[in-house]
Amino acid sequence: MEPHSTFQPNQLHATQPEVTIGFTGTSHGMTSAQLATVRDLLCRWHVQELHHGNCVGADAQAAVIAKELKIRTIAHPANDVAECFRRYTEADEIRPARPALKRNRDIAAAGQLTIATPKENVELRRSGTWSTVRYTAQAGRPCYIVFPDGSIQVRKPKSLAERRELMDKLFA
Repeated sequence: MEPHSTFQPNQLHATQPEVTIGFTGTSHGMTSAQLATVRDLLCRWHVQELHHGNCVGADAQAAVIAKELKIRTIAHPANDVAECFRRYTEADEIRPARPALKRNRDIAAAGQLTIATPKENVELRRSGTWSTVRYTAQAGRPCYIVFPDGSIQVRKPKSLAERRELMDKLFA
């Protein structure tokens, strides 16, 4: 079973019950194509809450879109990032500040799925956005990666059997 798949429009579920979404993205801000795709995703789903990292760039942009769409926003600030990266957006709820990597885990765990808007087209090891993508997979949830050109890759979590097989190989 392939853990990654290319997005198909029929994968969106307009009749889906209320969903809570984790959001992560580049501090450089989303491209216009990413903005349009994220707005489209949020409009198509019945989103109850959007959890974000309260940073400049994509987090702030997603919070603005969510507010425009009357989606409740929950900020998860980091307490170990430079002040210039923090964005004190108007959120419906602000969680206690935590170290960035723990905060990223909180965001991944809070959502039934995660939307990620990376700056790059390839996964990086030392990136908050990509670490949240990996945490989402570890939490057993799907992640919709919206690339700079607006295309989407759906990263599906591996099944329990596949995770066990991987662990057996790693520790054999």
